[in-house]
Amino acid sequence: MRLFFASLVVVILDQLTKLAVELFLRESVPVIPNIFYLTRVHNSGGAFGLFTGFTWMFVAVGLLTLAFGLLFRRSIQTAPRLIRWAAVLILGGALGNLIDRLRFGYVIDFLDFRVWPVFNLADSSITVGTCLIVWSIFAERGKRNQIPVTSNQKITDTRNQKVKNRLFIIFSLPMALSLLSGFWSLVSGYFSNASRII
Repeated sequence: MRLFFASLVVVILDQLTKLAVELFLRESVPVIPNIFYLTRVHNSGGAFGLFTGFTWMFVAVGLLTLAFGLLFRRSIQTAPRLIRWAAVLILGGALGNLIDRLRFGYVIDFLDFRVWPVFNLADSSITVGTCLIVWSIFAERGKRNQIPVTSNQKITDTRNQKVKNRLFIIFSLPMALSLLSGFWSLVSGYFSNASRII
């Protein structure tokens, strides 16, 4: 249960920052000139602006992510600490963006590094959580190859690996959409700039 309260903390931070952006940010503000800006963007697509107009699809993905999180909550609670925190970040981020989509029909983005499409704390939370799961899977495989294990350790390791694999499958869709959309935005931005030069 504590994990879901921790996810609520992520949601509250995400929603408070978006509220502040809506209330006070009228134009792009340089925090570190030419590197990092605060820029308010209403994103009706997926992460980083891909699939504009498919809000229903991202609402469905958000609802599925939350449903799977609830369905596998016992597995999450008995998983290794790193996996539990990854689940907290992913669930909190998914819920933060889902709230925006249900309330407004778009997500409020504001973190602008100029070389990557504008994003928000919920996007960051999902990305970091997914990276933690991936890192944990590879770290576990590396450990398993180096240290001889007892039969009890094998049972525990197998159970932990199953939990990690489930979580990775459940939460990889939002991350895959984020990476795909970010890559698409970079490529399309590059070609649109190149065509202007020509």
